Amino acid sequence: MKLKHIILIFLIAVGSIKVAQCQQTGDLYLDAEAKAFFVNNEFKRKVAYGYTLPGVRLEPRLTYYLNEKASFDLGFSALRYWGADIYPYGLYNSVPTYSQNAQKGLHLLPFLRFSFQPNEKISFIMGNLDNSDNFGLSQVLWNKELRLSQDAQEGMQLRYHSDNYLGQMFVFWQNFNFVDDIDRESLLLGITGKAHSNTLKANILDLDYALMWQHHGGELDTLASLPLDHWINAGAGLSFRHIFNKPWLKEMRLSAEAYLSKALKNSTWAFDQGYSWTLKAGVAGERYSLSLGYFYGKDFVSLYGSPFFSNVCQREQGCFYPENKLFYGQYDYNLVSSKAFDMQLFGEVFYKLDQRTNLAQEDKSISFSLGVAVDVKDRFFLKNIQAIKLN
Repeated sequence: MKLKHIILIFLIAVGSIKVAQCQQTGDLYLDAEAKAFFVNNEFKRKVAYGYTLPGVRLEPRLTYYLNEKASFDLGFSALRYWGADIYPYGLYNSVPTYSQNAQKGLHLLPFLRFSFQPNEKISFIMGNLDNSDNFGLSQVLWNKELRLSQDAQEGMQLRYHSDNYLGQMFVFWQNFNFVDDIDRESLLLGITGKAHSNTLKANILDLDYALMWQHHGGELDTLASLPLDHWINAGAGLSFRHIFNKPWLKEMRLSAEAYLSKALKNSTWAFDQGYSWTLKAGVAGERYSLSLGYFYGKDFVSLYGSPFFSNVCQREQGCFYPENKLFYGQYDYNLVSSKAFDMQLFGEVFYKLDQRTNLAQEDKSISFSLGVAVDVKDRFFLKNIQAIKLN
């Protein structure tokens, strides 16, 4: 089915929208999701690219319930950056490299997902993955901006959710190989978990862990000049939360986290192995969250985190920081929070204490990011489609 046929289905389906109800076998829903955003990244020196990210991503889909436990989603993702007419193909990770081999007008991709939930605690997904919680990864390992710039991840995902534990495992298949392919097979395997104990009444202890395994290269690709390589990021953290349950102050949090990066086979980075750690304190209210932290990294490479948490310079090949010492702060403020949409202000600030690279001494500077985003998410019941029984 071509993408234009999928869009036509939506135009026909919208005309029969009804109020949403509890799903049952044969139910057909329209899930309307969209993001509008404007992010200004004022990043200094060689650590990271500075850019403005203005745009809208539209992600509507039809959801059909095969039964009470299984469903299938069919839709599309349309990304529009303001002022852009040519969009490179491929999976976006931050701002993509310009290419003449591109789509015109919009960056369009299909959305396909099969979901199975045998009980309240377990769910299984094949196709477009659920990344509403950034896979449970911290900002050191997964940049929050990816929810705006990166296309939906595709693969398999298993989640377990109980009162005191949330764990998941996912395979994010990034590039598929054909025979004599000139592109490399690429995938990311992730395992994350969070356990917490609230036996101390208003005091809660959280234990987080994460493992990410990145694979490049396959049997079918023809790039013999590039070695097969495997990388891992791993991390664990312990945090203490005190609950206040007041609108202006919901909780206070103190946390300590440690991370490892390591090349398991044929390192293609400046370092074979590195480590980092961070200390952070924060508060959160009904509409806001604010945190301040200190980060130290030695030969550390974050595969998908903010570039400020890596010892590798993003803006110049062969450039790296022998040590990465920085103070950082993050905030979020919900201007509007409703059932249909949320509007949020957010930002980050980074101050590097050691600006020495292996190539030169940089001037000290403050980098910051400011943004606003609107998240639209609503569900509409269309109709119940009775299955045709075949004798």
